[in-house]
Amino acid sequence: MNIPNRYHHSKKAQKARLKPQAVRARKAALKALKKKLATLAAALTVLMPIAPAQAQSQDSYKRLWQAVRAAGVTIYLNPPECYGASFDGNYRSAMQTMTICQDNGIGGSNQEADWTANDLDTFRHEAHHVAQDCISGGAANNRLETVYIDTYGFARQFFDDTVIAKIVSNYRILGADDHVAVLEVEASAVAQMNDPNAQVLALTKYCL
Repeated sequence: MNIPNRYHHSKKAQKARLKPQAVRARKAALKALKKKLATLAAALTVLMPIAPAQAQSQDSYKRLWQAVRAAGVTIYLNPPECYGASFDGNYRSAMQTMTICQDNGIGGSNQEADWTANDLDTFRHEAHHVAQDCISGGAANNRLETVYIDTYGFARQFFDDTVIAKIVSNYRILGADDHVAVLEVEASAVAQMNDPNAQVLALTKYCL
C-alpha cells in the first residue's frame, strides 16, 4: 500500500483539517499522552523488579543506532525543524532520514543532549518505522507495512483498549487514515515494549 509521504512524519501534524488552534491542541495532547505512557512505564518499573537480562544498557541503544544507520537512514538530533516543535521525532521514508527532538535539546543546534526516557521512547518508536519500511520491500520505497500479523493483539500486551483507541483517535484527527493509524499503534507498542535488542534483530532481519 502506498502511503502519502506526509504520513511518514511521525507525531507531526501536516495539512490540518481543523482550525490551527485545534490542531496545536491535538498535537499537544498527543505529546502529553506519550509522556504519560512513559511515566506509567517508569512507575511499573519501580513496582515490578526487572531481571538483569531485561535491563537495557547503553550498549543496546548503540546497537540499535548502528542498525538504523546500517539500514541507510541518517539520524538528525535537534535540527532546525525541532525549534518550537510540538512533536518528538519523525521518520521520512523517501528521504531515509530520522529526526529526534530531544527534551533537553536546543532546536537548530544539531547537538546531542542528555537523553531522557521520553527521548529513548521516541527513538524506539521511530526505529520501528524503519523496520516497517523495510518489511514492505526495502527502505526508502515510501511504503510501510506492519511487522506483526496481529497488530492490535500485540499492542494489547502493553496497552489497554482505551489507550489504543486514544492513539488511533489522535492520529486520525491529525489526518492519518486507518492504515497509518495501525502503523502508529504498532510503533507505540514496540516503543513501550522497551527492548532495543529485539528491535536490532528485526532491523537485521528485514533491512540488512
